[in-house]
Amino acid sequence: MRIGTLITLALVVACSGDSKDSDGDGLTDLEEDELGTDPESDDSDGDGLSDGDEVALGSDPLVPDTDGDGLTDGEEAELGSDPTSTDSDGDTYLDPWEVAEGTDPADAESRIYTGYWPYNPDKDALEDPGMSGRAQQGEPAGRFVYMDQYGDDVDSFDYAHQGAPVLMDLSAAWCPPCQEMADWLAGGSDNSYEYYSGWYPCLMGIPDIVNSGDILWITIINENNQGGQPDQSVLEKWAEAFPNENIAVLADDYQEFTNWMRLSGYPSVMMVSEEMEVQVWDKSDYLLPIVTAYEEVTGEACEDYAG
Repeated sequence: MRIGTLITLALVVACSGDSKDSDGDGLTDLEEDELGTDPESDDSDGDGLSDGDEVALGSDPLVPDTDGDGLTDGEEAELGSDPTSTDSDGDTYLDPWEVAEGTDPADAESRIYTGYWPYNPDKDALEDPGMSGRAQQGEPAGRFVYMDQYGDDVDSFDYAHQGAPVLMDLSAAWCPPCQEMADWLAGGSDNSYEYYSGWYPCLMGIPDIVNSGDILWITIINENNQGGQPDQSVLEKWAEAFPNENIAVLADDYQEFTNWMRLSGYPSVMMVSEEMEVQVWDKSDYLLPIVTAYEEVTGEACEDYAG
């Protein structure tokens, strides 16, 4: 074939539009036609990310927010997160939650809570009566923010609307019954909390229910071994002695929760609904909230509990 003929064929192909890229986004007009995007616009959906880049990333050049998480594909590209995943780093916290809290949605080590505690993006909409009064059954629980064993400040209202009741136990680091309960929740090898195992066999399933996430449990420490203020080291030692990765250990270092709860003995346990309402609290029977949570979750009566 003559050179002149080859040149003519090349010109025909070029003029056919197969390789033409009118908007310079890296996609030919033919490719844009197949995708349904606008060959005259390099960003068909106006999300700040060019059509060519969207195709390369796997996002939809016709949808501004491909994964529907509230961040545009362009914003996700700037953040380094994945526009096709609502949780880019797989740390259980959605990308927009991390942006709102100032953590990195593309880095699993940078997360809202080191302990992977629950997070409620709508917590500010909940009624907060404050902690200056006294806990009342059937009334909203006061909101508190206390340090945990990792040094993070944990907001109690993040436990709301998680589809599970919340048990809050108030303990002191020096309290043997509190330690026994913590050992029980940690699956202690000697099952030291004989009060449960010996008298109320129905409750022996509680640790498994907590570990499954069907009951959320928070331990609040209000005194160290000397009866003084607990600091992070006290929380760390408690969590190390009674390890349960599903339980946040918080410091009530100024006795705020203690005074609100009107502590009468250790340990004290309160059941709070997922709407953050004090559901069950009995100063004379701290087992009642645990029994109620068990019955609510399992749908079974704790028949061996006398009350």
